[in-house]
Amino acid sequence: MKLAIMESISSLEVVNRSASEIRPRGVIDTNDLAYPVSTSRKVAELIARYEDISDFIEVSFREMVNWLRGERATHYIHPYPAKLLPQIAHFFLADPTLFNPKGVILDPFCGSGTVALETVLSGRKAYWADVNPLARLITRVKTSHYDLSSVMDIHTAIKRRRVTGPEIVAPDVVNLTFWYTPSTIDALSRLKLAIEAEASAATRDWFMVALSATARLTSKADPRFPVPVKRKPGVVFKGKELVAEPDVYSIFDEQLFALLKRHQNFQSLVGRFPETYCVGNDARAIKNIDGEAFSDAAIPNDSVDGIITSPPYASAQKYIRSSSLSLGWLSLASTDELRLLNGRSIGRERFSKAHSDVLLATGIPAADRVINLVYETNRNRAAIASHYLLEMRDFLAEAARVLKPGAHMVIVVGNNQICGQAFETSEYLCSMATLFNLDLKLKLVDTIKGRGLLTKRHATAGVITHEWILLFRKRCLG
Repeated sequence: MKLAIMESISSLEVVNRSASEIRPRGVIDTNDLAYPVSTSRKVAELIARYEDISDFIEVSFREMVNWLRGERATHYIHPYPAKLLPQIAHFFLADPTLFNPKGVILDPFCGSGTVALETVLSGRKAYWADVNPLARLITRVKTSHYDLSSVMDIHTAIKRRRVTGPEIVAPDVVNLTFWYTPSTIDALSRLKLAIEAEASAATRDWFMVALSATARLTSKADPRFPVPVKRKPGVVFKGKELVAEPDVYSIFDEQLFALLKRHQNFQSLVGRFPETYCVGNDARAIKNIDGEAFSDAAIPNDSVDGIITSPPYASAQKYIRSSSLSLGWLSLASTDELRLLNGRSIGRERFSKAHSDVLLATGIPAADRVINLVYETNRNRAAIASHYLLEMRDFLAEAARVLKPGAHMVIVVGNNQICGQAFETSEYLCSMATLFNLDLKLKLVDTIKGRGLLTKRHATAGVITHEWILLFRKRCLG
């Protein structure tokens, strides 16, 4: 389908005025600095336009939310693959008629916490979940309040604990000696031990995020790519040439000070800190609030005021592998546990021969036709596609269960090519959503400008160049 319908989106009445000078129109219970504009009118215009033409509308969220420029709060405290554009979450959350200004917003695929952070900045309560323990750690630190005045004192204590002397045993990191030199392993291990001596779990989380970023930068992997790939000599990253024997402690300090600066900015934007909760490690089974332990009880039906999420794209990103070095260094997943984590992930790329040999029907005729064609040339890729849609159907069922009647859900997805066949994920999800009383109200398309998904992931997978933003409303029955 061609991107034939063009729409020039205005700057929402913010021309020639800074964000700090703008005040919202209409009622919106948010901090004026963090959410200076109500997007209600623009959202209504887009929905009316979609109802009129019954086809997607091409937009630029960077232009529609042009008061957000550069870094914002804690969005960039840690690298993470295929991050959701903050402007997308902000645009929808800035409409108080779409999402209850005092409600609960859920992101079942939280990733690095973009939606959770924007939810907190908007003054709402954030629920979030993810299969990846690194994602949960980043999101927790990104959205929490800290006593910043004590951070430097704790940093000094950690420095004192970086003991010299006998060799320290390193954690279980995949291919440790391939990715790190002996001196780097020793320094990172000493830092980890010093951080673990902190009594406060929240404080340990803060410093572990800095350690995780340090572990990636001091490895032999090229930091320009999400999946670990051994870098070539002379690679320059953020203006610095990466050396064979990095100064681990100096890089850790740089990461820590950057984290401190971002949290200062974050806390300056928040008048009050709403509650945030991790509600599980599986988007198909949202759990009752119980921290990282996860309650066995499911979250109640009809209890969430809105959902904004960007699920994994089919055959597009190796999320667990991208996080593998950090997961090992932080003792979040051992080498053996990485495979288990990958097996629990939606959108995974590896299946056993037994799974690949069995062709599963998704119940979506258009999707099954494509999957049958793929199966003739590559059974593993066919298994990837069919399992992805079946698991996404389970997610949609769970999302519909927890969403309040009349509430909205935004899903950001990408279409792809598999073995030369167009795989229209957005269309397939729309077809499945109707099974769960989710009505499509708006379909937008935005161009991906970052390199995160512009790189071909597999010889049989295409390049994802556009994001499809789908707005659903849960039907009110009875």
